[in-house]
Amino acid sequence: MSAKILKLPVFNSRDPADCLRKIADQIEAGALGEVSTVGVVVFGDELHIYGAGDESGGSDVSMLFQAANLHMVRCVADYKEE
Repeated sequence: MSAKILKLPVFNSRDPADCLRKIADQIEAGALGEVSTVGVVVFGDELHIYGAGDESGGSDVSMLFQAANLHMVRCVADYKEE
């Protein structure tokens, strides 16, 4: 499984609802390719974890978050200043 980090459009990253709307707009426009599964973590008064899509059960979303974490760690580990 490979993934690349995409730049999101300019939006107010301090506004979670606006951020989610912009991501949804990109999914609907096909700008992120074919999206089959998403995972969202919401931290407010409590922590909530949501999965949606073809494979959005608890273990699938957990694996998705673990894969994203591994990808971010590899990006940091492989970073070379130019």
